[in-house]
Amino acid sequence: MPHVSKNKLDQATIYKISDKLFKVISRLKHEKEVSQFFSDLLTKTERVMLAKRLAIVIMLESNYPFRIISQALKVSESTISAMKDRFDRGGDGYRLVIKRLEKEKFWKDFFKSIEKILQPDFLPPIVGKGRWRHLYQK
Repeated sequence: MPHVSKNKLDQATIYKISDKLFKVISRLKHEKEVSQFFSDLLTKTERVMLAKRLAIVIMLESNYPFRIISQALKVSESTISAMKDRFDRGGDGYRLVIKRLEKEKFWKDFFKSIEKILQPDFLPPIVGKGRWRHLYQK
């Protein structure tokens, strides 16, 4: 669990430093730069936590049941529920990424690689015509 300091910052300061962080990230141009930056910025635990959150949303969007997501990612169903609630109530950032990736071949390759990483022994691969149809529905 990430440590949060007991010394609270005021909202204006939080906004300013968050804004600077987002600007720094937006200036990174290559995957290697992003990887190096996040490796320096985040602990391994924090990187895993963020990767799991993204994987949860991807799996939810691919219609995996909570139980399968929980077993594949070693997360509780309450964590999955919390991510689903966040996505359902807002999720604009996730939707932005999904929308941009839909236009690229990268999208399908991304899902295939996630499935290979997450493919537990107890889950048969999802195959068949129309498998990605839900991604392109408006």
